Amino acid sequence: MAFLVLLFLIFACLGPAQDNAQTLLREAQANLNDGHYSNAIKLATSAADQFRRSGDQAGLIRALTDVGLGQLYSGDYPPALKTFTDARDLSKRVNDREYEITSLSNIGTIRHLTGRYSEAMDAYRDAAALADSAAPAPWLASRRQLVVANTAILYQTLGQYDRALALYNRLLDSKQALAPREQAQLLANMGVLRRRLGILKRRSPLTAKHRLYTVRLGIAMERFQS
Repeated sequence: MAFLVLLFLIFACLGPAQDNAQTLLREAQANLNDGHYSNAIKLATSAADQFRRSGDQAGLIRALTDVGLGQLYSGDYPPALKTFTDARDLSKRVNDREYEITSLSNIGTIRHLTGRYSEAMDAYRDAAALADSAAPAPWLASRRQLVVANTAILYQTLGQYDRALALYNRLLDSKQALAPREQAQLLANMGVLRRRLGILKRRSPLTAKHRLYTVRLGIAMERFQS
């Protein structure tokens, strides 16, 4: 009987702890969106600790991802790389394909930002291969877009403008719309490429075809340009 009571007490405590971890994670994500990266890291780290104690692997992966994003946005690349690698390893171990792809893409971004372009391309290719082999899922299109966008940016950095522009066009033609902030970044990058390729003065069918995208950007585009 004592054993049964102990089990009941343990499981009774797990619910509130997990609820608190989810609350911390939501607060961390809000701080990330507002640019308060130090706060986001602290909140996501606390959430990760609680998910780890409760054995919630899915929650732990998401918390680690937010910790890594806070570190990445703060420019703390070595700790961000370790955090994303931990998230990738755990995602692989529990067969969470969505966050394995996400983690690989984030690892590629850090490699890119630190000038390790070959390793960045390897990470993006690994992520793309996982996306191509994944079973259909609601999250798959957005994760595939993330990988394509990061690959395009890498091509742009390397001066392979035709390849980059082809990938940007592919993103704009995608049935699944990017988030407004991502659309703003995408359109800005395409403008740079078109100027470099010397085609800005020619009327591009792309501009007319996707004018609705620009209209929908609204405040997001203004925020990006400010």
